[in-house]
Amino acid sequence: MPSNAPSESPETPRPKPSIWRARILKVVLALGVVALAPSCFVYAEGKPLVVPEESATKADAIIVLGARVFPGGRPSDVLRDRLETALRLYQRDVAPRIVVSGDHEEADYDEPGAMADWLVARGVPKDAIVEDGLGLDTYSSMARAKHTYALARIVVVTQAFHLPRSLYLAKSNGLVCEGVVADQRRYRRGAYYQVREAAARVRAFLDVTRGRRVPLNP
Repeated sequence: MPSNAPSESPETPRPKPSIWRARILKVVLALGVVALAPSCFVYAEGKPLVVPEESATKADAIIVLGARVFPGGRPSDVLRDRLETALRLYQRDVAPRIVVSGDHEEADYDEPGAMADWLVARGVPKDAIVEDGLGLDTYSSMARAKHTYALARIVVVTQAFHLPRSLYLAKSNGLVCEGVVADQRRYRRGAYYQVREAAARVRAFLDVTRGRRVPLNP
């Protein structure tokens, strides 16, 4: 006599935890590749434009990108190395002007002013220095160099980790550019700068891709 009891169906086997971990790892790796691709592209575009200091060619201006300034206007080590490199280039007549581009959005913090004071104290005429207080980031500095100050050919001075991105952004804004490495020491936060720069290159790629707008008033 047939039984009316429901037959038990076999349960669908669930993936083992190790399989789930492998799948998650693959997703994470895929996302990492997607994120790193723009960073690698920016680096590859900018790196070939770096030249030895003695090989820098004539330009409309030397651009010094801003960095931290301490109370009283004292430049940080990173910024002082940039200024010293720019001063040597200026003394070799690489360019008739130095653009000091950085943060002066707040009245009590003035990167371009501190940079200008440092250069004037070392013999650079005040009228050979252009202070760009709205160079709040590298993209802004390069866009303003092109569209606010009407520069065509520039030499960018910053640290080695920062140069490929800076030159990519200069080139993307229509500037003919070279870059000179300002490193004169090992920096205390060097590893942090390298990690941060990888993310900053992704942002640079996105800024260029979407045509980010920045203030262009003098």
